[in-house]
Amino acid sequence: MTKTDGTILTAVGRRKTASARVRLTPSEKTTFMVNGMDARAYLNTNERSIVIGQPFLVEGVAQAFTIEAKVAGGGKSAQAE
Repeated sequence: MTKTDGTILTAVGRRKTASARVRLTPSEKTTFMVNGMDARAYLNTNERSIVIGQPFLVEGVAQAFTIEAKVAGGGKSAQAE
């Protein structure tokens, strides 16, 4: 389910035992934050970092966003997916 609060979009996603609450805010540059850390530092591998950006590439999103995710459960791969 997606909720729009002004210009902020929020959503909840689940994969196996992992769950994520995500907030997208329009910004000058696209950045990914996971549990308060830079996504690349949190996910540890380049492959997982690529996975989290794929939906934006597939959908052709031209606008830049700050993406903040709070994830829990599962492993890092399930959290990235």
